[in-house]
Amino acid sequence: MKCRKKIIQSGTGVAQENVLWINFKDKDIDELYLAKGNRVTVKFKNVSVPYLTGLKLLYSPKTQKKRFYSKIKYKKKTQWIYLNEFILGHYGTLEVSEELLKLYTKYYDTKKGRWKHNPKEQLITQRELELSQELSIREVIRRIVQAEFPRKAKIGKLTKVSQRTYARFLMGYHQRFEGLMFDENHIPSSKRSY
Repeated sequence: MKCRKKIIQSGTGVAQENVLWINFKDKDIDELYLAKGNRVTVKFKNVSVPYLTGLKLLYSPKTQKKRFYSKIKYKKKTQWIYLNEFILGHYGTLEVSEELLKLYTKYYDTKKGRWKHNPKEQLITQRELELSQELSIREVIRRIVQAEFPRKAKIGKLTKVSQRTYARFLMGYHQRFEGLMFDENHIPSSKRSY
């Protein structure tokens, strides 16, 4: 495999980007190995379909992870669509092609030659929806109570009175509520000494 380095002029200085060209095949991606060095951007040689033209692979020799991403232009701005990590047999060239083809057919206007909507926003909302559907309401309430009601916007936990109010709202008037103890001690539970 050949590694071609590009020198890109920036406003303040010169930055080097390592670019590696390989075939768009699962076997070639799996065989990609560098013992050490910085992250490498991998481009694909034999991509001829329009929905795969911006597809790249980000390879880290330190962690040996290979992650797909695609570069598109939406409203004259470059957008990066981060896709899943390459795992041989589970997520490879076929799966990434299917995922990008779905986005392309749904959001790309072939007559005008531009994106109708931002596919990145749709992709994020789909993944968030899938992750949110993994837990039941009961499991979510259990996790919130076990984490001692963490704050959403600030670091720390809710006050004792607020914890009691929210727990009453989430759990209702149940006997288990009487067994709960609320405190405002901000020491993590793993560092407490009894």
